[in-house]
Amino acid sequence: MKLLEVIMWQCELIRKLEAEDYLGVSLRRCPEKIEHLIISDNKVKNINVRCENCVLAKLMKSTHLIGSPIIVDGGKIKFVVKNNISVKKLLNEHSYQLVEIKEVDYRELYLTKRQKEVLSLLISGKVSNATQLSRFLKISKPAALKLIKRSISKLARRHID
Repeated sequence: MKLLEVIMWQCELIRKLEAEDYLGVSLRRCPEKIEHLIISDNKVKNINVRCENCVLAKLMKSTHLIGSPIIVDGGKIKFVVKNNISVKKLLNEHSYQLVEIKEVDYRELYLTKRQKEVLSLLISGKVSNATQLSRFLKISKPAALKLIKRSISKLARRHID
């Protein structure tokens, strides 16, 4: 399945924050407003903002957004959406807010069951290198290296600009 990975400029509110202070966005409490969750003075705070002209706000109110938006370097927000006519039309109408749109395959972004298993084994300490992983999973060492590399690459692609 083809998806669209979108990078957009942040609004003034978010641009003032450091990336590590920003936790995410939600429509949970106020459907007509976007709730921004931030960390301030070691406490989680909610800031409700009416984001009428924001393409992300419009996508959040639909079923087109996949996963959670994240803040990436350079004052931008990255998110993934379904690749269909209505999304493309909305993105085109808000092109002034966008930095980049890339078509990506679902498999490029999300971990497989096996990749999740590998990362769990590494994180838990049950294995600490490719040799141990290959023995544990009964696969060749090159296959274990490839599995580790692809797993980490997907995480990095999704969470690092």
